[in-house]
Amino acid sequence: MSDLLVLGAVFTGGLLAGFINTLASNGSLLTLPMLIFFGLSPSVANATNRVGVLVQTAASSYQYWRKGRLQYPAGSIPWIITPLLLGSLLGASIAVDLSEALLNYSIAAVMVVMLLVILFNFKPEEHVHKFQPSIMTFGLFLLIGCYGGYLQAGASLLILTTLFAHGISYQIANGLKLSLVLLLTIPALAIFVWQDQVNWRLGAVLAAGQALGAVLGTKVAFINGIEKWVKNLLIVIIVASIVKLLFWR
Repeated sequence: MSDLLVLGAVFTGGLLAGFINTLASNGSLLTLPMLIFFGLSPSVANATNRVGVLVQTAASSYQYWRKGRLQYPAGSIPWIITPLLLGSLLGASIAVDLSEALLNYSIAAVMVVMLLVILFNFKPEEHVHKFQPSIMTFGLFLLIGCYGGYLQAGASLLILTTLFAHGISYQIANGLKLSLVLLLTIPALAIFVWQDQVNWRLGAVLAAGQALGAVLGTKVAFINGIEKWVKNLLIVIIVASIVKLLFWR
């Protein structure tokens, strides 16, 4: 495949991922195996994928903030943000030293889990009460940060589930989720840049596609039946990616 076609395919994949992230999340389940398919090693693909995630979550978080819909619970810094950042640094540090084969199987395993989540349409129960953090809260966000720094794909679902479990309503949790993914991406990407594992050329093209996809996703978010279409598309993409990662070399 020519270089121009690869760049076009990466941009299109980023566009789809940005669109999917806006409507249903888990867009990295498309972009991560796509980057591997186009020749990047699992470690470089894992690092490069963060460029698009950073750009998209920054843009989305800004939109929530601009509209006054980005709200952090009182006292959330020591219980949510601090462990999330620490975990991200730890997870990314583990990822850079991991063997390519083990990282490849890790990505495939996460995709299998996410496929089951999507097929069974898991939705955390929505309820609202006062945010009451505990030592468990610190531990949960430390683990989420570690996973997000290590792989990222599916981290937004883990964050959203944990926020729901702490009584934060969907209206607040969705914007909060985007900003938390942004925060955990920053230290992880810094580690990958330091280790020279980022392909900036493909990362920039991917980020441009995801930014445009996010804009388009916002415009069609309220069309009847769009979420079902996106869900079916994501299922096809994930199944194809699992086959590629496990059986097609």
